Amino acid sequence: MIGVSSDDIETQKRFSTQECRSNFLVASDPKLAIAREYDAVLMGWFANRTSYVIDPDGKVIEAFTNLAPLGHIDNALNALRELKEKS
Repeated sequence: MIGVSSDDIETQKRFSTQECRSNFLVASDPKLAIAREYDAVLMGWFANRTSYVIDPDGKVIEAFTNLAPLGHIDNALNALRELKEKS
């Protein structure tokens, strides 16, 4: 799992260690380059909260968008379970 945010690298370092307890990486995308590649930009200037599940072949098999953080983990886990059942 990798998180990506438009915050600068110093903010991400603090967030990753304090909020995520270093359980997963949080990348900094202040120019929204990654967000634009995944069509996850709102009003052209900030990142939308979207979770993607990407299969081993690099195909996006699930995308869940909701500004509220609740639901993202459950949705991703369900998609991963379905992927595992298919393989």
